Amino acid sequence: MTIKKLYSFLHLWLGIATGLVFVIACFTGATLAFENEIEELIHPSFYKNTGIAQRGNRYSLDEIFTDADRIAVPYGIKEISINTLDDRHNYIFTTTEVKNKQLLIAINPYTKEIAGVRREDTRFFVIMEDLHRKLLMDKPGKLITGACCLAYLFVLITGLILWWPKNAKILKQRIKVKWDAKFKRLNWDLHSVSGFYAFPFLLIMTFTGLTWSYDWFENGIYIVLDGKLPEEAYYHSSKSQRNTIPQVLLLKIQSEANRRLPYPGITGIELPGKKAVFSVEKRIPGWVSGKMDKLVFDATTGSIIATSLWNDQSTGTQTRNLMKPIHTGSIFGVTGKTIAFITCVIGFTLPVTGTIIWLGRKKKKKPAKRFLAKS
Repeated sequence: MTIKKLYSFLHLWLGIATGLVFVIACFTGATLAFENEIEELIHPSFYKNTGIAQRGNRYSLDEIFTDADRIAVPYGIKEISINTLDDRHNYIFTTTEVKNKQLLIAINPYTKEIAGVRREDTRFFVIMEDLHRKLLMDKPGKLITGACCLAYLFVLITGLILWWPKNAKILKQRIKVKWDAKFKRLNWDLHSVSGFYAFPFLLIMTFTGLTWSYDWFENGIYIVLDGKLPEEAYYHSSKSQRNTIPQVLLLKIQSEANRRLPYPGITGIELPGKKAVFSVEKRIPGWVSGKMDKLVFDATTGSIIATSLWNDQSTGTQTRNLMKPIHTGSIFGVTGKTIAFITCVIGFTLPVTGTIIWLGRKKKKKPAKRFLAKS
Protein backbone atom coordinates (compact mmCIF):
# COMPACT_ATOMS: atom_id res chain seq x y z
CA MET A 1 0.00 0.00 0.00
CA THR A 2 1.40 3.40 -1.02
CA ILE A 3 1.45 6.38 1.35
CA LYS A 4 -1.31 8.09 -0.65
CA LYS A 5 -3.50 4.99 -0.48
CA LEU A 6 -2.89 4.81 3.27
CA TYR A 7 -4.00 8.43 3.67
CA SER A 8 -7.04 7.74 1.51
CA PHE A 9 -7.86 4.63 3.55
CA LEU A 10 -7.61 6.51 6.87
CA HIS A 11 -9.58 9.48 5.56
CA LEU A 12 -12.37 7.27 4.25
CA TRP A 13 -12.85 4.80 7.08
CA LEU A 14 -12.18 7.14 9.97
CA GLY A 15 -14.56 9.57 8.27
CA ILE A 16 -17.25 6.89 8.03
CA ALA A 17 -16.65 5.80 11.63
CA THR A 18 -16.90 9.33 13.03
CA GLY A 19 -19.30 10.83 10.48
CA LEU A 20 -22.54 10.60 12.41
CA VAL A 21 -21.02 11.88 15.65
CA PHE A 22 -19.34 14.73 13.78
CA VAL A 23 -22.64 15.68 12.12
CA ILE A 24 -24.24 15.85 15.58
CA ALA A 25 -21.30 17.83 16.99
CA CYS A 26 -21.42 20.37 14.16
CA PHE A 27 -25.21 20.72 14.26
CA THR A 28 -25.24 21.31 18.01
CA GLY A 29 -22.15 23.51 17.76
CA ALA A 30 -23.92 25.74 15.23
CA THR A 31 -26.96 26.07 17.51
CA LEU A 32 -24.76 26.94 20.50
CA ALA A 33 -22.71 29.61 18.67
CA PHE A 34 -25.16 32.42 19.46
CA GLU A 35 -26.70 30.96 22.61
CA ASN A 36 -26.63 34.16 24.68
CA GLU A 37 -27.94 36.35 21.87
CA ILE A 38 -30.77 33.94 21.03
CA GLU A 39 -31.71 33.49 24.70
CA GLU A 40 -32.08 37.25 25.18
CA LEU A 41 -34.01 37.52 21.91
CA ILE A 42 -36.48 34.76 22.78
CA HIS A 43 -36.83 35.62 26.48
CA PRO A 44 -36.18 39.40 26.61
CA SER A 45 -38.12 40.09 29.81
CA PHE A 46 -36.29 37.32 31.67
CA TYR A 47 -32.85 38.82 31.09
CA LYS A 48 -33.61 42.53 30.79
CA ASN A 49 -35.91 45.05 32.43
CA THR A 50 -37.26 48.17 30.77
CA GLY A 51 -39.03 51.37 31.75
CA ILE A 52 -38.61 53.91 34.52
CA ALA A 53 -37.46 51.31 37.06
CA GLN A 54 -33.99 51.18 35.59
CA ARG A 55 -33.43 54.87 36.41
CA GLY A 56 -33.97 54.31 40.13
CA ASN A 57 -31.68 52.93 42.78
CA ARG A 58 -30.90 49.24 42.99
CA TYR A 59 -31.84 47.19 45.99
CA SER A 60 -28.86 45.71 47.81
CA LEU A 61 -27.74 42.27 46.75
CA ASP A 62 -28.53 40.98 50.26
CA GLU A 63 -32.18 42.04 49.92
CA ILE A 64 -32.54 40.59 46.41
CA PHE A 65 -30.86 37.37 47.51
CA THR A 66 -33.44 36.93 50.30
CA ASP A 67 -36.27 36.90 47.75
CA ALA A 68 -34.39 34.56 45.40
CA ASP A 69 -33.51 32.21 48.24
CA ARG A 70 -37.15 31.98 49.27
CA ILE A 71 -38.17 30.97 45.73
CA ALA A 72 -35.26 28.52 45.47
CA VAL A 73 -36.47 26.33 48.35
CA PRO A 74 -35.68 23.42 48.57
CA TYR A 75 -32.80 23.78 46.10
CA GLY A 76 -30.75 26.66 47.51
CA ILE A 77 -28.81 29.24 45.52
CA LYS A 78 -25.58 28.07 43.91
CA GLU A 79 -24.49 31.06 41.81
CA ILE A 80 -25.41 34.67 41.04
CA SER A 81 -24.77 36.42 37.72
CA ILE A 82 -24.63 40.22 37.60
CA ASN A 83 -24.16 41.98 34.27
CA THR A 84 -22.88 45.54 34.66
CA LEU A 85 -22.21 46.02 30.95
CA ASP A 86 -25.83 47.10 30.64
CA ASP A 87 -27.91 48.55 33.50
CA ARG A 88 -31.04 46.92 32.10
CA HIS A 89 -29.95 43.38 32.95
CA ASN A 90 -31.71 41.49 35.72
CA TYR A 91 -29.81 39.52 38.34
CA ILE A 92 -29.82 35.81 37.49
CA PHE A 93 -29.73 33.25 40.30
CA THR A 94 -28.88 29.61 39.57
CA THR A 95 -29.97 27.01 42.10
CA THR A 96 -28.19 23.81 43.06
CA GLU A 97 -29.31 20.64 41.30
CA VAL A 98 -31.73 18.35 43.10
CA LYS A 99 -32.80 15.07 41.45
CA ASN A 100 -31.53 16.36 38.09
CA LYS A 101 -33.69 19.46 38.41
CA GLN A 102 -32.28 23.00 38.50
CA LEU A 103 -33.83 26.46 38.36
CA LEU A 104 -32.91 29.88 36.97
CA ILE A 105 -34.46 32.84 38.80
CA ALA A 106 -34.41 36.35 37.30
CA ILE A 107 -35.02 39.38 39.55
CA ASN A 108 -35.25 43.05 38.62
CA PRO A 109 -32.66 44.76 40.87
CA TYR A 110 -34.60 48.07 40.84
CA THR A 111 -37.99 46.73 41.95
CA LYS A 112 -37.22 43.24 43.33
CA GLU A 113 -39.87 42.02 40.92
CA ILE A 114 -39.52 38.35 39.92
CA ALA A 115 -38.92 38.54 36.17
CA GLY A 116 -39.21 34.79 35.72
CA VAL A 117 -38.38 31.30 36.95
CA ARG A 118 -37.15 28.72 34.42
CA ARG A 119 -35.96 25.13 34.45
CA GLU A 120 -32.23 25.21 33.65
CA ASP A 121 -31.98 21.45 33.12
CA THR A 122 -34.67 21.43 30.41
CA ARG A 123 -33.50 24.55 28.62
CA PHE A 124 -32.95 23.93 24.87
CA PHE A 125 -29.32 25.03 24.86
CA VAL A 126 -28.47 22.91 27.91
CA ILE A 127 -29.82 19.86 26.09
CA MET A 128 -27.87 20.85 22.95
CA GLU A 129 -24.66 21.16 24.98
CA ASP A 130 -25.21 17.75 26.57
CA LEU A 131 -25.83 16.27 23.12
CA HIS A 132 -22.71 18.04 21.83
CA ARG A 133 -20.44 16.79 24.60
CA LYS A 134 -21.96 13.49 25.72
CA LEU A 135 -24.61 12.48 23.16
CA LEU A 136 -27.12 12.56 26.06
CA MET A 137 -25.43 9.41 27.41
CA ASP A 138 -23.28 10.83 30.22
CA LYS A 139 -19.93 8.99 30.62
CA PRO A 140 -20.35 6.52 27.70
CA GLY A 141 -21.25 9.41 25.44
CA LYS A 142 -18.22 11.39 26.62
CA LEU A 143 -15.97 8.43 25.74
CA ILE A 144 -17.51 8.21 22.27
CA THR A 145 -17.24 11.93 21.48
CA GLY A 146 -13.68 12.01 22.83
CA ALA A 147 -12.58 9.10 20.63
CA CYS A 148 -14.30 10.61 17.60
CA CYS A 149 -12.72 13.99 18.29
CA LEU A 150 -9.28 12.41 18.33
CA ALA A 151 -10.00 10.37 15.20
CA TYR A 152 -11.33 13.39 13.35
CA LEU A 153 -7.98 15.13 13.68
CA PHE A 154 -6.60 12.41 11.37
CA VAL A 155 -9.58 12.83 9.04
CA LEU A 156 -8.86 16.54 8.71
CA ILE A 157 -5.10 16.18 8.26
CA THR A 158 -5.36 13.34 5.72
CA GLY A 159 -8.06 15.30 3.91
CA LEU A 160 -5.72 18.25 3.48
CA ILE A 161 -2.92 15.96 2.24
CA LEU A 162 -5.25 14.36 -0.32
CA TRP A 163 -6.51 17.79 -1.38
CA TRP A 164 -3.04 19.28 -1.86
CA PRO A 165 -2.56 20.13 -5.59
CA LYS A 166 0.47 19.17 -7.65
CA ASN A 167 0.64 22.42 -9.61
CA ALA A 168 -0.90 25.89 -9.94
CA LYS A 169 -3.38 24.80 -12.59
CA ILE A 170 -4.91 22.18 -10.32
CA LEU A 171 -4.82 24.66 -7.41
CA LYS A 172 -7.15 27.01 -9.30
CA GLN A 173 -9.63 24.18 -9.71
CA ARG A 174 -9.51 23.22 -6.05
CA ILE A 175 -10.19 26.61 -4.50
CA LYS A 176 -13.49 27.35 -6.23
CA VAL A 177 -16.74 25.49 -6.76
CA LYS A 178 -17.86 24.79 -10.33
CA TRP A 179 -21.52 25.59 -9.77
CA ASP A 180 -22.64 24.73 -13.31
CA ALA A 181 -21.10 21.25 -13.20
CA LYS A 182 -23.04 18.00 -13.01
CA PHE A 183 -24.08 16.70 -9.61
CA LYS A 184 -21.11 14.36 -9.16
CA ARG A 185 -18.55 17.11 -9.82
CA LEU A 186 -20.54 19.67 -7.82
CA ASN A 187 -20.72 17.34 -4.82
CA TRP A 188 -16.98 16.73 -5.07
CA ASP A 189 -16.28 20.47 -5.13
CA LEU A 190 -18.59 21.11 -2.19
CA HIS A 191 -16.67 18.51 -0.20
CA SER A 192 -13.12 19.43 -1.14
CA VAL A 193 -13.37 23.20 -1.61
CA SER A 194 -15.52 23.96 1.45
CA GLY A 195 -13.43 21.49 3.44
CA PHE A 196 -10.27 23.36 2.48
CA TYR A 197 -11.59 26.76 3.59
CA ALA A 198 -13.02 25.36 6.81
CA PHE A 199 -9.92 23.27 7.58
CA PRO A 200 -8.03 25.67 9.91
CA PHE A 201 -11.14 26.46 11.94
CA LEU A 202 -12.29 22.84 12.13
CA LEU A 203 -8.78 21.84 13.19
CA ILE A 204 -8.77 24.42 16.00
CA MET A 205 -12.26 23.46 17.18
CA THR A 206 -11.48 19.74 17.10
CA PHE A 207 -8.10 20.17 18.80
CA THR A 208 -9.47 22.36 21.60
CA GLY A 209 -12.40 19.96 22.03
CA LEU A 210 -9.96 17.39 23.42
CA THR A 211 -9.71 19.56 26.56
CA TRP A 212 -13.02 18.20 27.88
CA SER A 213 -12.45 14.65 26.65
CA TYR A 214 -9.09 13.66 28.12
CA ASP A 215 -7.33 14.56 31.36
CA TRP A 216 -3.95 13.93 29.71
CA PHE A 217 -4.68 16.67 27.19
CA GLU A 218 -5.82 19.18 29.80
CA ASN A 219 -2.84 18.37 32.04
CA GLY A 220 -0.58 18.62 29.00
CA ILE A 221 -1.52 22.28 28.58
CA TYR A 222 0.00 23.08 31.97
CA ILE A 223 3.01 20.78 31.58
CA VAL A 224 3.94 22.14 28.14
CA LEU A 225 3.42 25.81 28.99
CA ASP A 226 4.23 25.93 32.72
CA GLY A 227 6.40 22.86 33.15
CA LYS A 228 4.17 21.54 35.94
CA LEU A 229 0.58 20.89 36.94
CA PRO A 230 -1.22 23.63 38.89
CA GLU A 231 -1.42 23.17 42.62
CA GLU A 232 -4.91 22.74 44.02
CA ALA A 233 -5.87 25.66 46.21
CA TYR A 234 -6.91 24.99 49.79
CA TYR A 235 -8.76 27.71 51.67
CA HIS A 236 -9.32 27.89 55.40
CA SER A 237 -12.32 29.93 56.49
CA SER A 238 -12.65 31.57 59.88
CA LYS A 239 -14.59 29.60 62.50
CA SER A 240 -15.50 32.58 64.63
CA GLN A 241 -18.80 33.30 62.85
CA ARG A 242 -20.05 29.88 61.76
CA ASN A 243 -23.67 30.87 62.43
CA THR A 244 -23.55 33.89 60.17
CA ILE A 245 -26.18 33.72 57.41
CA PRO A 246 -24.30 33.77 54.06
CA GLN A 247 -26.50 36.39 52.39
CA VAL A 248 -25.63 39.13 54.90
CA LEU A 249 -22.11 39.00 53.50
CA LEU A 250 -23.06 39.40 49.84
CA LEU A 251 -23.15 43.20 49.82
CA LYS A 252 -19.76 43.31 51.53
CA ILE A 253 -18.29 40.87 49.00
CA GLN A 254 -19.87 42.67 46.06
CA SER A 255 -18.57 46.05 47.23
CA GLU A 256 -15.04 44.74 47.74
CA ALA A 257 -15.07 42.99 44.35
CA ASN A 258 -16.20 46.22 42.65
CA ARG A 259 -13.48 48.16 44.45
CA ARG A 260 -10.73 45.75 43.38
CA LEU A 261 -12.13 45.17 39.89
CA PRO A 262 -13.53 48.61 38.98
CA TYR A 263 -14.55 47.93 35.38
CA PRO A 264 -17.87 46.94 33.79
CA GLY A 265 -18.33 43.27 33.11
CA ILE A 266 -20.26 40.12 33.91
CA THR A 267 -19.67 39.01 37.48
CA GLY A 268 -20.35 35.50 38.71
CA ILE A 269 -20.58 34.92 42.47
CA GLU A 270 -20.40 31.27 43.50
CA LEU A 271 -21.74 30.58 46.96
CA PRO A 272 -20.00 28.28 49.46
CA GLY A 273 -20.27 24.61 48.59
CA LYS A 274 -17.71 21.92 49.34
CA LYS A 275 -15.17 24.70 49.76
CA ALA A 276 -16.29 27.09 52.48
CA VAL A 277 -15.58 30.18 50.40
CA PHE A 278 -17.28 32.65 48.09
CA SER A 279 -15.69 32.62 44.63
CA VAL A 280 -16.05 35.70 42.41
CA GLU A 281 -15.17 35.73 38.71
CA LYS A 282 -15.43 38.85 36.55
CA ARG A 283 -15.01 38.88 32.79
CA ILE A 284 -12.61 41.52 31.55
CA PRO A 285 -14.15 43.55 28.69
CA GLY A 286 -12.14 43.89 25.49
CA TRP A 287 -11.69 42.73 21.90
CA VAL A 288 -10.50 39.33 23.12
CA SER A 289 -13.16 37.90 25.42
CA GLY A 290 -12.69 35.07 27.88
CA LYS A 291 -10.22 36.81 30.19
CA MET A 292 -11.24 36.75 33.84
CA ASP A 293 -10.09 38.07 37.19
CA LYS A 294 -10.90 35.90 40.22
CA LEU A 295 -11.29 36.68 43.92
CA VAL A 296 -11.91 34.34 46.85
CA PHE A 297 -13.67 35.44 50.07
CA ASP A 298 -14.02 33.85 53.49
CA ALA A 299 -17.50 32.34 53.85
CA THR A 300 -18.00 33.48 57.43
CA THR A 301 -16.39 36.93 57.53
CA GLY A 302 -16.54 38.06 53.90
CA SER A 303 -12.84 38.97 54.03
CA ILE A 304 -10.79 38.43 50.90
CA ILE A 305 -8.36 35.53 51.23
CA ALA A 306 -7.03 35.05 47.68
CA THR A 307 -6.76 36.85 44.35
CA SER A 308 -6.02 35.54 40.87
CA LEU A 309 -5.81 38.46 38.48
CA TRP A 310 -5.55 37.65 34.77
CA ASN A 311 -2.19 39.37 34.30
CA ASP A 312 -0.72 37.42 37.21
CA GLN A 313 -1.85 33.98 36.02
CA SER A 314 0.60 31.56 34.41
CA THR A 315 0.62 31.00 30.66
CA GLY A 316 -0.81 27.51 31.17
CA THR A 317 -3.67 28.78 33.33
CA GLN A 318 -4.48 31.58 30.88
CA THR A 319 -4.44 29.15 27.95
CA ARG A 320 -6.68 26.67 29.76
CA ASN A 321 -9.14 29.42 30.64
CA LEU A 322 -9.28 30.51 26.99
CA MET A 323 -9.95 27.01 25.63
CA LYS A 324 -13.74 27.34 25.70
CA PRO A 325 -13.81 30.82 24.08
CA ILE A 326 -11.43 29.54 21.39
CA HIS A 327 -13.49 26.38 20.88
CA THR A 328 -16.77 28.29 20.54
CA GLY A 329 -15.36 31.27 18.65
CA SER A 330 -16.61 33.67 21.33
CA ILE A 331 -13.03 34.77 21.99
CA PHE A 332 -13.45 37.30 19.17
CA GLY A 333 -17.02 38.28 19.97
CA VAL A 334 -19.68 38.29 17.27
CA THR A 335 -17.05 37.94 14.53
CA GLY A 336 -15.62 34.79 16.07
CA LYS A 337 -19.09 33.36 16.72
CA THR A 338 -20.06 33.96 13.08
CA ILE A 339 -16.95 32.15 11.87
CA ALA A 340 -17.69 29.28 14.27
CA PHE A 341 -21.29 29.07 13.04
CA ILE A 342 -20.29 28.98 9.35
CA THR A 343 -17.55 26.44 10.13
CA CYS A 344 -20.04 24.17 11.90
CA VAL A 345 -22.48 24.40 8.99
CA ILE A 346 -19.71 23.38 6.56
CA GLY A 347 -18.57 20.66 8.95
CA PHE A 348 -22.13 19.34 9.07
CA THR A 349 -22.11 18.85 5.27
CA LEU A 350 -18.68 17.20 4.93
CA PRO A 351 -19.65 13.69 6.13
CA VAL A 352 -22.72 13.89 3.89
CA THR A 353 -20.88 14.90 0.71
CA GLY A 354 -18.06 12.50 1.56
CA THR A 355 -20.48 9.59 1.90
CA ILE A 356 -22.05 10.47 -1.46
CA ILE A 357 -18.58 10.40 -3.07
CA TRP A 358 -17.89 6.99 -1.52
CA LEU A 359 -21.24 5.53 -2.60
CA GLY A 360 -20.69 6.90 -6.11
CA ARG A 361 -17.39 5.06 -6.36
CA LYS A 362 -18.96 1.83 -5.14
CA LYS A 363 -21.62 2.03 -7.83
CA LYS A 364 -19.14 2.32 -10.65
CA LYS A 365 -19.88 -0.34 -13.19
CA LYS A 366 -17.37 -3.11 -13.39
CA PRO A 367 -15.81 -3.68 -16.84
CA ALA A 368 -18.06 -5.91 -18.88
CA LYS A 369 -16.74 -9.44 -19.32
CA ARG A 370 -15.94 -10.49 -22.81
CA PHE A 371 -17.45 -13.72 -23.93
CA LEU A 372 -15.64 -15.49 -26.73
CA ALA A 373 -17.92 -17.16 -29.19
CA LYS A 374 -17.42 -20.86 -29.43
CA SER A 375 -15.71 -21.75 -32.59
